[in-house]
Amino acid sequence: MADRIFAWLDSLSLPLLGLVLLSGAFLAAGAGFVLHIRKRRLAGSVDSLESSIVSAILGLLALLLAFTFSLTIDRFETRRHLVISHSNTIGTAFLRAQLLPEPHRARLCGLLLDYTRNLLSLARARREELPDLLARDDRLLGDIWSATGAAYDATKTFPFSIGLLDSVNAMIDADAARRGERLARIPGRVLVSLFLYLVITGAVLGYLLTGKGTRIAASILMGLLVISLLLIIDIDQPTRDSIVESQSSIEAVLETIENQPPGSYDRWRNAD
Repeated sequence: MADRIFAWLDSLSLPLLGLVLLSGAFLAAGAGFVLHIRKRRLAGSVDSLESSIVSAILGLLALLLAFTFSLTIDRFETRRHLVISHSNTIGTAFLRAQLLPEPHRARLCGLLLDYTRNLLSLARARREELPDLLARDDRLLGDIWSATGAAYDATKTFPFSIGLLDSVNAMIDADAARRGERLARIPGRVLVSLFLYLVITGAVLGYLLTGKGTRIAASILMGLLVISLLLIIDIDQPTRDSIVESQSSIEAVLETIENQPPGSYDRWRNAD
């Protein structure tokens, strides 16, 4: 059941998801207020123990949000560091490919150029665009490894040939690590639990905070809690909306590859 709820919520855009969560919290608050009115007619005013319960509930919700936010920030930092390490492996593979004889050098450098461009497209893609771009990423990696194998056969007697294999292999490993981190997400049941806890918190606030001023404060508080939850979701899912790790290092490598075509480093290789 939780997985179905999460699948439905996950299909919504971020603004629409926020509207659904806020509406659910306000509806729950309204139900809590109605229940409070009925109880007051039957049993008098709310006692002090009930008033202290809201503090405990809000404190626990804040703790859960803080823990989940910390988890998403850690993942964001991991993705950011992986971008840098991935760009380094691409740059190393490109420089070593420049040492190859033709036609292997032009072939491998051209594939690395296409691969790096596709990486940037992947980093900026929406979820519906991912399947085609991921399939192209797999094809390019296969072509790069095939080109590397052909280059190795032509240069296996040279000492640097093993270094070329290592650099391309490291690039492929970095690609797999980045893909895994970008597709990893907070478990759906955790997010559904936070959604339900938010709604329950709204019901409790509606039940206990019945004054006009306190209702306004509670409404603002629920809005802030919803914004915090949406921020967590946005950071955790880089293909959903706007918060993504910087791609500046990949962009720098792409600029280098575009501005240094095969043969750019040959000016002294054939000198007497």
